[in-house]
Amino acid sequence: MDNKIKIAFFIKGLRIGGTERILISYLKGLSMDSKYDIHLIINENSENNVLLRDVPKNIKITHVFSEKFDNLIEKVSLNRKSNIFYKILYSILLPYGKKLRKKKVIDYIKKEKIEILVDFERSFIKYAEEIPCKKILWNHFTFSVIKDKDKWVEYFNKYNKIVAISKEMEREIKEFYPEKEKVVMLYNPQYFQPIIEKSRDINSLNEKEKELIEDKYIVYVGRIEKVKGLEDLIDAYETCKKKGLEEKLYIIGEGTEKEKLIEIVGKKGLENDILFLGSKSNPFIWMKHGKIFGTTTYGEGLPTTYIESMICGTPVISYDCPTGPKDILENGKYGKLIELGNKEEFGKELFNILNNKEELKELKDKLPEKIGDFSIENVIDKFKEAIVEVSKI
Repeated sequence: MDNKIKIAFFIKGLRIGGTERILISYLKGLSMDSKYDIHLIINENSENNVLLRDVPKNIKITHVFSEKFDNLIEKVSLNRKSNIFYKILYSILLPYGKKLRKKKVIDYIKKEKIEILVDFERSFIKYAEEIPCKKILWNHFTFSVIKDKDKWVEYFNKYNKIVAISKEMEREIKEFYPEKEKVVMLYNPQYFQPIIEKSRDINSLNEKEKELIEDKYIVYVGRIEKVKGLEDLIDAYETCKKKGLEEKLYIIGEGTEKEKLIEIVGKKGLENDILFLGSKSNPFIWMKHGKIFGTTTYGEGLPTTYIESMICGTPVISYDCPTGPKDILENGKYGKLIELGNKEEFGKELFNILNNKEELKELKDKLPEKIGDFSIENVIDKFKEAIVEVSKI
């Protein structure tokens, strides 16, 4: 049909991550509507794009980089800190790659007559005015730590619609951006049924994992990076352990802080209580069997893992960081919110909730009231309204 709205989404890659999984949800939701002709432009072209398998078959996919160039970039990036040749080569390839991305995206938009580009990771903010179509900008991170708000006003002016993924983020943006009518709040959408089904799939586990999952434990799922504040979680857990806490702590994920944290755990003598289980293709079964999902992160956008854990029926205890936790847990109504950085209070509340079966059950029983806000149907309908508004500009 010639009257379909042509929309292209741009993302750097489709590795396993919250942002990537959310994009897949949007692609699936829109692909079922015949009013849209959906295109996906991916920067990376490598075996790391593991979520590529989940992109609906009727979506047109193109890559900015060739597989050969992408492999070269990755090799150079990994070795640049230890090799001066790779460091110099990286300083040449990085700006070249950005110029190549800009040219290829513009050429593709012209060739395919794309009407709307969705900049899903703020990749084009510095030259968005050169993109020859209407544009929607997605924001996944808090603006509370950004000092130069005037620069962001300039960036936002280049787009036709600005997406915030939580009410708190929407408020942050509207505080400094004058064109408030351009800002729309869209929660990260979730397909409940696949998550629920995977959370019950005991056959996805090996024999060792089946033993681990039968134990009592607190669960964390996510990247192991400094911003996630996992050192605080480990300290809070140690405090609980000294009080006689029975539960273990399972940390699921990978990241640059992993080896450092393993060393810290070893020095505390907690290597049999705090287990680093690596990435899991099915994290939902670990969420479902956990007593509580614990996180001491210092910054989020709208943390997908909180919502996934609640869909699995496991309550969340979290620092009240910007932005997202306050929205998802509704100021503590649907989970435990702890003052940012207060690991002593976090440990105290964690110990209390795990030793109060009635309160824990009460939290679990309330979760269905909240998770409806994040259903794919509700969020996709709101996004379609935003698309219509932009297409009429």
